[in-house]
This record gives sequence, C-alpha cells and structure tokens, in this order.
Amino acid sequence: MHQEIGALRLLGASTVFMLELLYEDTLVIAILGTFAGIVLTFGVQWFVSIEFPEYLTLQPAYDWWPIALAVSLIGPFLGAALALPRSTKQGIKEALSAEE
Repeated sequence: MHQEIGALRLLGASTVFMLELLYEDTLVIAILGTFAGIVLTFGVQWFVSIEFPEYLTLQPAYDWWPIALAVSLIGPFLGAALALPRSTKQGIKEALSAEE
C-alpha cells in the first residue's frame, strides 16, 4: 500500500485526492460490514429461535445500528488521515527503489 501511495504522489496526486480514495474504500467496507453484521444478527436470531426457543430469545437492538456504523467509519477515517503523511514518505522511497 505504501508503494501505491508513493506512486500516486510521484505522479502528482494531492493529499486530498489520496484521502478521498482511502475514504471511499473505507466507506464501502464499513457499509458492507455493517450490512453483513445486520444480516448475521437476523440469522443468529432465527437459529436461536429454532434450536433454543424455551431457553433463550434474542431481540436486535435497532437503536445501536447507526452507532455501530458511525464507530466503524470514524476509526478507519482517523487512521487513514493520521497515517497518510508517513505512508506518503515511505511510499515514495519504495516506489523509487528497484526492489520488487
């Protein structure tokens, strides 16, 4: 990943452009992950209702879904913003090196 960021920087990409790319990837992954978690919640609820109906009941906490999405977005967004300057410096060195 460092090498790709360094190559983009050498080709003239701005920091804002690289952050936008990272944020787009993060947004897609977070939304898909949150959706998968919701689907799995209903799958587990169905399984428990069939296998253990007299012992256990599960009820999804719908109020927490937006909070879970926000947490899954904020962490990677901050990580990308804080790591990009270091990644850029490291990536330029790797992009200019002859190693594969």
